[in-house]
Formats: sequence, C-alpha cells, structure tokens
Amino acid sequence: MENKLISDSCERFTSRLSSSDAVPGGGGAAALAGALGASLCAMAANLTAGKKKYAEHEEKIQRVIREADALRLSFLELVDLDAQAFLPLSKAYGIDKNDPERGETIRRASLEACVPAGKMLELCGKTTELLQQMFSIGNPMLISDVGCGAELCLAAMNCAAMNVYVNTRDLKGDEEAEKLNMTVKNCLEKYAPAAEKLVREVMKKLEG
Repeated sequence: MENKLISDSCERFTSRLSSSDAVPGGGGAAALAGALGASLCAMAANLTAGKKKYAEHEEKIQRVIREADALRLSFLELVDLDAQAFLPLSKAYGIDKNDPERGETIRRASLEACVPAGKMLELCGKTTELLQQMFSIGNPMLISDVGCGAELCLAAMNCAAMNVYVNTRDLKGDEEAEKLNMTVKNCLEKYAPAAEKLVREVMKKLEG
C-alpha cells in the first residue's frame, strides 16, 4: 500500500474504516486498540518515573517505558501489515472458480492473512504483563489508565482471535490451520484471564 494507514488522522482512519473499502478492517482496528493499550501503559509509567515516592522501582519503571513504547510501535506496524496480508486473499477469491489453482491459492492466502493477528496476540500478552507491573508499582492515581489499557488489550486479543478464526473456518482438517487455531486458543487461555483479572481489580479499587 502506497499510503500507510497509520499515518492517517484519527478522522481519516475511522472514515476509511467505516467505508466500503476492504481495508482497514477488524484486524487493523484490533492492532490500533493494542497500540492504545500499550500507550496507556507507557503513560502510567512516564507519570510515575522520577518521583521520589516510587524511587525504589525506578529501574523497573524505566524498563516498562521502553518496552511499552516498543510494543506501541509494533502494534502500529501491524495496522498496515494486516491490511497488506488481506489484499492477496481478497484477490484470490476473485480467481475464476474453474481455475485448478484457485483452492490452493485461497488456502495459502488465508493462512498468510492470519499472521498479523497471531502476532497481535503475542504483543497483547506482553502488554498485559507490563500493565500488571504498573498496577503493582505505579502511582495509584493512574490505575484507571492501567485498567483502560488492560480492557483495550483484552478487546484486541479477542478481535485478533476472531480475525484468525474467520480465515481458518473453511480449512477444516487442514494441519496448518488447526495449528494456528490451537496457538490462538492457547494465547487466549494464557493472557485473556490476566487482562480480565486486572480490569476487575482496577474496578474494585475505583468502586471503593
């Protein structure tokens, strides 16, 4: 794609998202949600850093800042990578149904279209772990931001999973597709409960 989606303004991006264009779609929205979650984690760390009250955690906080910002950038890259991965699949479905190569072309394109979403799940897991740290060692005044970051990560995880499943649903019995589905399932089982728990803990503290 000549123009990067992520270089758009918020207004332009959401306008394109709401249009009849094939991309951006759910995958791009998921990646953006993940980037927002990582950004909130970095913000909580930046607003805690350098404060005497949290001096004992300064080294950890600085590491969170670096890692969260790297995750933010990785999520943003996935907005465009997801769109790029979808385009070959879109073209594959346009191949003449009498073409003997059509089935295998769609299969390969479907599997390739899953790659960005699979990466998103990994990044969401790492972001959730950083948010857990900020909940424990960060400024309590920022826990709502930490909770919002966890909620965004949870949404990104579920959206990423859906974007894998929608591309593997017609590949029943395919070894590679089944392996992808199992990877998604394992990621959700490993990371989603942690994000859900963090959201509950934040809500409990805020509700008093």
